[in-house]
Formats: sequence, C-alpha cells, structure tokens
Amino acid sequence: MPMAVDVSPVAGQRDHDAFLRLPWQIYRGHAHWVPPILDHQRALLDRTRHPFHQHAEVEYVLARRRGAVVGRIAAIVNGQHVRYHGEPAGFFGFFECVDDAEVAAALLDAAGRWVADRGMELLRGPMSFSTNEECGMLVEGFTSPPIFMAPYNPPSYPSLMDRCGMEKAKDLYAYSFSRQALDPARYQQAKRLVAQIIERHGITVRPPDMQRFHDELALIREVYQRAWGKNWGFVPMTAAEFDHQAAQLKSLIVPELVRVATVAGDPAAFTLLVPNYNEAIKHINGRLWPFGIPFMLACHYLRRIRGLRVLALGVVPEHQRRGIDTVMIFDLYSRLVHSHYQWCEIGWVLEDNARMNNTIRAWGGTLSKRYRIYQRML
Repeated sequence: MPMAVDVSPVAGQRDHDAFLRLPWQIYRGHAHWVPPILDHQRALLDRTRHPFHQHAEVEYVLARRRGAVVGRIAAIVNGQHVRYHGEPAGFFGFFECVDDAEVAAALLDAAGRWVADRGMELLRGPMSFSTNEECGMLVEGFTSPPIFMAPYNPPSYPSLMDRCGMEKAKDLYAYSFSRQALDPARYQQAKRLVAQIIERHGITVRPPDMQRFHDELALIREVYQRAWGKNWGFVPMTAAEFDHQAAQLKSLIVPELVRVATVAGDPAAFTLLVPNYNEAIKHINGRLWPFGIPFMLACHYLRRIRGLRVLALGVVPEHQRRGIDTVMIFDLYSRLVHSHYQWCEIGWVLEDNARMNNTIRAWGGTLSKRYRIYQRML
C-alpha cells in the first residue's frame, strides 16, 4: 500500500533550501541536465527582490513521504495575466517530482486549491513564472542538452501530467540550424532577395548602440510589447520587470549578436541572440563562486561555446507582411555563417504561429524540441 504524501507550504529557511536543491536529487544520473545557478534561482523566488512579485501572489509547496522531500511546485496568481486577458487562470511552475503519479497529483491538487481559493477557474502550466521566463514542459527532444534559459525535465513528466488529468493547452516549438547544413548557392540567392526587400521598404538593420543602452532598451521594449501583444499567453512586462531582465542579460549580451530593425525610423523588429552559456554552466554545478564566473568567461572568450540561442525574434504587426521576418532570419543566419558558432536554436515559437513556423522551415530550420503547456479546469 503506498505511503501517504504530505504536502505543505514552504516555511522557513530549511524548507526554502530543500525547494531550491530538490532538482539535484531528481536529475541525478541525467546526462543532459544543466544545473541552474543557485544565486539566480534564489533571486527569482525572493518575493522582496524580483519585480514579478509586485503584481502576483505565489505559494511555494513541498511534498514529502516519511519526511523525505519528493516533489515541489509553485502556485501562482499573476495579476498581469488576469487583467490583460480577462481570464481567471492560475498557474503552476517550478514543478519537480519523483516518478510517482500520486506525488504529482498531490502537488497539482494543492496548487489548484490554492489558486481556486483566490478566484481562479483553471490551472495552467508549467510557467516559472510566466511566458516572460521559462515556460513549458519538454515532451519531445530529450536526446540533447537544453539550450540556455530553456526548460528541461525527465521524459517521465509528460506521462505524470496525463495521469493527473492535465490536458494540452498549447505546444511551443524550438528549431535548430546547423552551419554545416548551409547550401552556399541558396545562401547567395537569399542574400539578393533580402537586399531587394531592404531597398524596397527602406529597412535599416543595425546592432544596438551600447553607449546609448537605455535608449536602445526603450526601443526594444516598444517592439516587444507591440510584436507579442496579441500572442497566446503573452503577458506585458512591467517597466520594473523589463529593467530587471535587461540588467540580468546586459553582462551576457554580445552586441554583434543583437539586431534592431527600423522602417523610416519607426521601430519594426529586433532579434536577440546569446551564446549557449549552458555549455559552460553545466561544469560549475550551480555555483558562481569561487570559480564559476571566471570559468564561464574563459569558455566564452576562448571561443569554446559553439551554440547560439535566439531568445527573441519579433516583428511589430504593421510591418509583418513586408518581409522583415525574412530579413531578420537571414541576418541571424549570417551571424552563424560569419562566426565561430556551429549551430543555432530558435525557440520558442507557438505551434499555431503559421507565418513564423513556415518562414523558419523555409530557411532550413529543423524542429528539434517541443514543449507543452498543460491546463485543467478547477
């Protein structure tokens, strides 16, 4: 007979540490898992430090059997989502669990009760905390390591979701490009086409001016809000959230991997690529000190990182039918061709974003990972 599962909110430093460190237990023996940076996780979960908590309620929960921690979950009511979409949806995130449907059900039920008590009518996730951070559960693509700032989970998790009555809400796609797969003749043909599009529409594509970082940040935020505003699940970041994320990313950004596009001076699109820092992070076991940062920097500056991640590629609606998406994808492909990087992953893209999916596939992008957002009515 199975032993009872005890579920309780995180209370005190010992519980908080157990919540943070559970992944090291869950992923022991998983060759592809990349340990998260503990300092970054602490800051993200800290209700007094991360600006997400200014407009959201969050409860952290642990599951135990005979005193041993066997699972965790965060229950989330995101006021920004409720107001923006007019939808009484609560969320769960930071889900980790032993391969046991009883434990998973206890965690999801606890999160469901908590958000229902606050007026929510459905539970959706995983979102850690929203679509502006890590979201989705990996359901396809377990044979390669996760890209930087993307989720990873054991192959058992989707089955746990199914067994607990969670249903698919939306799939998110990630695509890979390989430098080796480039067709030089096709590249030159595309280069001529892109030149024609740029000339026809008066498009300017340039790197950001890091001396005017705050001005460039304002431009990128404008494109971000306009380009993603009507997407499923989008939640506008507050000014405090945007500034916080920008500050987190500033030291990781390589200016020549970022592009801003304007049409007659009007902000139209941007792409944000970053090196796949996971190639360095996996070696430091979640600790930045005393050797983590120097090791990461050495890996980057010694040109050991071979992958790129496209964190964002957005085009504002009024410019989407002018071929700017093609211009921006060609530009990022050029970054891959004219650098030491060997491959690139674009992700994620909504499964029903036909225009972007078709454009990426037309350029030779290969579907490499699929993530799923689940939900159930309460």
